Amino acid sequence: MKHLWFFILALAALIGCGGGGGGTSGGGGGTVLDPTPFIGSWTGNWNNLTYSTTGPASMTFGANTTTKAANWTMDLDGNVFGGPNPPADNLVGSYTDSALSVTGSSPTFGTLSFTVDKNGNVTGGSTTVPGGFVQSITYSGTITPTSMNLTYVITFVNPAIAPANGTLIMTKSTGATFAIAPLLGTYNGTWSDNNTGTGTTSLQFQEPSTGTATVIWTLTGNPFGTANPADDAWTGLISTSGVTMSSLLQTHGPLSITLNANGTLTGSMSNIPGSMAASATFSGTYSASSIVVNYVITLEAGGTINGTLSATK
Repeated sequence: MKHLWFFILALAALIGCGGGGGGTSGGGGGTVLDPTPFIGSWTGNWNNLTYSTTGPASMTFGANTTTKAANWTMDLDGNVFGGPNPPADNLVGSYTDSALSVTGSSPTFGTLSFTVDKNGNVTGGSTTVPGGFVQSITYSGTITPTSMNLTYVITFVNPAIAPANGTLIMTKSTGATFAIAPLLGTYNGTWSDNNTGTGTTSLQFQEPSTGTATVIWTLTGNPFGTANPADDAWTGLISTSGVTMSSLLQTHGPLSITLNANGTLTGSMSNIPGSMAASATFSGTYSASSIVVNYVITLEAGGTINGTLSATK
């Protein structure tokens, strides 16, 4: 059991590091941080050098260049010493021209925070890992548009236990192929923005016939300035590069959502009926376990509303 704790805590450090994949200058060493070269899927391995354990790791990253928001999902695999895989974690943050800051929270790993500067340097740590066994986790390394190399150190509360050291090495994936099967089922979560408040959401992915994807979208609260709108439905034809779905019911007006094979999501809608909103755009990431979307609503009277939708299966 002690070894399993070491493994789980090492994963916490790795997840914190993995978030750094989201933002850095294009190619490193730039004068302005640009996260767009990192949009997509990343794969690699984590290695606990102290306890000689290893396993695969994956990350999906997305960014909204309008709102300066960033989001991604980290998933570390492996059934080490009989322990189950920790669930994938969603990390949400924002960036400026000089740095990206992200904070993620989970019942397993506590609160993780880190900073990526415009030169591709990653630093961060956590001091809130549950269990009272770890004093701190620190991590550092570098990232480029094609690879990420990070190291981590876990310091334990008991000074008699030597720190655990490890690495996380990942590369950006190319040539991904889209598959609808891992997405089938229902994702439940919440939405929130800086104007109309918060509410709940669900997205039910279906494949009513081979090669066709359908999503039933439910929102509660006051999204887009309309109280508890009726459900909407999207449908589209699946290809190896992704699927673009259009609204069937047009509850929110003409809507188009594209899921790309690299794990990113984009979309837009316009002429929203009975609403103060004129249009909206979406960008984010999706995986078999979670969806995180940043959105920007353009108001008919002028101005914008920024928000986030997050759901898990």
